[in-house]
Amino acid sequence: MRRLAALIVAAALAGCAQMQAGAETGNRHEGYYYPTVSSTEFYKPRAQALEDSDRARRLGFVAVMLAQQLELPYPPSYMLFAKGDQAEKMIIIGLGEDFDTIYRARAHMAALTTIARQSPLFQDLGTEESFTFYDLAEMLGFREIVLSDGKTYAHRIRLR
Repeated sequence: MRRLAALIVAAALAGCAQMQAGAETGNRHEGYYYPTVSSTEFYKPRAQALEDSDRARRLGFVAVMLAQQLELPYPPSYMLFAKGDQAEKMIIIGLGEDFDTIYRARAHMAALTTIARQSPLFQDLGTEESFTFYDLAEMLGFREIVLSDGKTYAHRIRLR
């Protein structure tokens, strides 16, 4: 427990030192949660945001994803959280070598697509063959997703 507390304090102190860089770019998350975004892609979702998708729904989704990660019998390979005034930015930070390249991060997105396609939501809509995890993010009202290894790269996916 002490080790975890020490890691949290160290991360917070390191983050404070990097906050200035993010503030200068106009993105308070850049330089705090992840390095400067080095690449951006645009995804045109096939889905539309659900009418009742709001901040509470997005935060609930993140809470469920976190709970699932923490229930695993091994350390999580990534952390997913929502930021922004309306929790409209999804941030996924790799916690180990599984995210050490953008290609491995995209592989994780493909795996999350497989999981999303098994959801009752996609099956009820009859979209389990065509929608992706990015479409699920759109349905929940997220506007962008940032993938990062937390050290060397950050990749932004803009939805719409």
